[in-house]
Amino acid sequence: MTQLALYETARAALAECRRVDEVKEIRDKAEAVRAYARMARDVQLEMDAAELRLRAERRMGILVASMKATGELHVGGRPKTGTDEEPVSKVKLDDLGIDKKLSARSQKVGGIAEQAFEAMVARTRQRIADGAGKVSLDVINDLKKADAKAAHAARVHQGCDVDDLATLIAEGRKFGAILIDPPWKFAARGAGGDGRSAGEHYTTSGLDPIKALPLADLAADNCVMFMWMVDWCPKWAFELIEHWGFDHKTTAFTWAKENASGEGWHMGQGYWTRSNPEDCWLATRGHPQRMNADVRQLIVAPVMEHSRKPDEIHDRIMRLVEGPYLEIYARRPRDGWVTWGNEISREQFARDAAGQPITHDEKTGEVVE
Repeated sequence: MTQLALYETARAALAECRRVDEVKEIRDKAEAVRAYARMARDVQLEMDAAELRLRAERRMGILVASMKATGELHVGGRPKTGTDEEPVSKVKLDDLGIDKKLSARSQKVGGIAEQAFEAMVARTRQRIADGAGKVSLDVINDLKKADAKAAHAARVHQGCDVDDLATLIAEGRKFGAILIDPPWKFAARGAGGDGRSAGEHYTTSGLDPIKALPLADLAADNCVMFMWMVDWCPKWAFELIEHWGFDHKTTAFTWAKENASGEGWHMGQGYWTRSNPEDCWLATRGHPQRMNADVRQLIVAPVMEHSRKPDEIHDRIMRLVEGPYLEIYARRPRDGWVTWGNEISREQFARDAAGQPITHDEKTGEVVE
């Protein structure tokens, strides 16, 4: 029997499965074949095995969800004590040979619309064919990434551009403090592609488009620039600072990253050691003065969504130096700041520039646009 015939036979058998343990057996065999195919560098076999595993997990999720809906599956808590008239015979996950993690993931895959699932299968096969190294079969994570990209695209559609900065210049606006978080274009150096890159989460840029921003024309004669930098390429940060007419002075803030839960230290990425702290440099133009000597450098705060910086940095800057205050590449409005970036709507930018107060949700504290 040819490899194609074997694959089609396995798919047909999967479609006929009515028991979770039967599907689990096909899923496990497919994963074993996929691992072998990777070692043997048999691309076609790896693609077929990966697809079969995905389809098995989807089928498993559909069956588990059906068992829960019909009351066949015990869904947690203390099992009820049966009687002779009404015996309790609910199946538990252990009886099916699957754990909670696999059950949850398979049910999520089973809940994906058919068209979206088929598109994910096709993308997975293509990544394997393209030689992208060890390809993840976590289609739920793929779906989250796609949703995040769609949400980002919707935000930037109405976002600011350089013309809005030109409007500030035409109005003669000058700022005593400028905070910038450049969208450094970082590409992962592994064969797995851009999964770890910032470009997976927001718009990144090469150095020249960043240098083209007219920040020298927006800075007051006595101005402090605060720049988040990346330690894998400090020369770019130095180049930007010099280009805009500033002198590097020191590290203004160091963010020590906690896990999102607030417990333990975040395990970052890194080419050699796993990084954690992130620095915000301080550069000056002219002779700006420090207002208060009690502003601390160290910020200990949990990580949030990709590249989002601790909110408290704005308050520290406002205590350290005089404004007016401008944030470049901002991702959300701030009280007391003019915020500019492609995720800031032009309407919000206009309100900031006019000094209009920001409205916050009373329960969540989030900005209401």
